[in-house]
Amino acid sequence: MFVGWYTTLTGGTRVASNTNLSAVTAGNQITLTARWTQDVYGIFNIKSVSKNRYMTGDSVNPYLFVGDLNGGAYERWVIQKIGAHYQVRSGLVSPSGIGKLNRDSTGNAIVNTPDTNISVTRNADGTVTFRLPDTGYMLRATSFDPRDTGVRWMTNTGAPDSSYKWILEPHPLNYRKGDVNQDGKIDMLDANEILKYINNMNSNVNTAAGFYFADITHDGTVDILDVNEIIKYLSGVSSLIG
Repeated sequence: MFVGWYTTLTGGTRVASNTNLSAVTAGNQITLTARWTQDVYGIFNIKSVSKNRYMTGDSVNPYLFVGDLNGGAYERWVIQKIGAHYQVRSGLVSPSGIGKLNRDSTGNAIVNTPDTNISVTRNADGTVTFRLPDTGYMLRATSFDPRDTGVRWMTNTGAPDSSYKWILEPHPLNYRKGDVNQDGKIDMLDANEILKYINNMNSNVNTAAGFYFADITHDGTVDILDVNEIIKYLSGVSSLIG
């Protein structure tokens, strides 16, 4: 995930958003370094290396398959790190609804595997692999489906070939944490969306994408602690929003 621009490769000073660089450099040349976290989380299109097509869910049943990218909500995958593992959900479904990545290509949940217990591994070639640590299954784009578009969890004891490898393409909806209503800015409207969610009212937080942006503390829940982070940010106090 992109963290920000810094004045040196390690350490240094983070340059705040909307900073006038001429005021910082006083006319002298300066080199800024983009810094990223090693964790994988955000909103992505997930592309199969072997099929050169994109993983998607289904609007009625939680099937997994690959196909051409058409901009649908079920092609957006929200990856959220919770503890040591990840939660991977289809973008605009309920955070507890269908589209979880812990289902096979027939829509059946992998037994005894919570959807927060997925490992995402970065490979040296820039791809990622998805694994269920409890079972050893890895996510594979298969040829077993008659349409040649199946996606299944399968056992793999060797090095993953291209059918097990996926490319994470950041989706344009990658706003900042705290931008719950995804309007490009963080303000009290976002805090209100969280408060509505806490009080069981209709809210943007009721979608997987909204939940991702609202979970500022990265603890897998959306509560008053996340509201406090927005208030601190708006008050100019140090916040997890940054």
